[in-house]
Amino acid sequence: MSKKTRYLITYDISEPKRLSKIHRFLKKHAIPIQYSVFYAKLSTEERKQLLEALDQKINPKEDDIRFYPLSPNAKAISYGTTFWVNEDYIHIESIE
Repeated sequence: MSKKTRYLITYDISEPKRLSKIHRFLKKHAIPIQYSVFYAKLSTEERKQLLEALDQKINPKEDDIRFYPLSPNAKAISYGTTFWVNEDYIHIESIE
């Protein structure tokens, strides 16, 4: 079994139609935290596949997508109205 790394994925998409498309796509592969912020636990191969799929959907001269690796022992702290899903109880589609 491949070791998985936790990532915070963020994006800034300039065109509204692409923005909606990227958001819908990421909702199938990661947990939405805020509108343009997602959480995912990915192997190296899964991360590579996700980046390749995103590369086909964005305009690299106008859009910005970032993957920030999280420390294995990092804990989330939130204030205000918060929605957090236990990752053990959510199904994330594979990229194929």
